Amino acid sequence: MSRSLVAALTFCLGARASAAEREIIVAAASDLKLAMDEVAAEFQRRQPGVSLKVSYGSSGNFFAQLSQQAPYDLFFSADAAP
Repeated sequence: MSRSLVAALTFCLGARASAAEREIIVAAASDLKLAMDEVAAEFQRRQPGVSLKVSYGSSGNFFAQLSQQAPYDLFFSADAAP
C-alpha cells in the first residue's frame, strides 16, 4: 500500500507547474495518521528536496473545505463517502 501512496505523492509533485513549487499539501483523516506518517517518511527519504505537509482531521471537514477550493493537493479519507 505505501508504494502506491508514495507514487501518488510523486505524481502530484510532477504535476506542479514549476520547480519552485516543491511542496505537497495533504489532507488525511486522523485515523490514517500512523500509516501516513510512515508513507510521508518514505516519500521524504526518496524526495529530500520536497516539502510534504500533512494535516490530519475529520474526513467530513476536509471534504467541506475541498468543496470550497481548499488548497490541498491530495485527500485521503477514512470513509468511502465523507
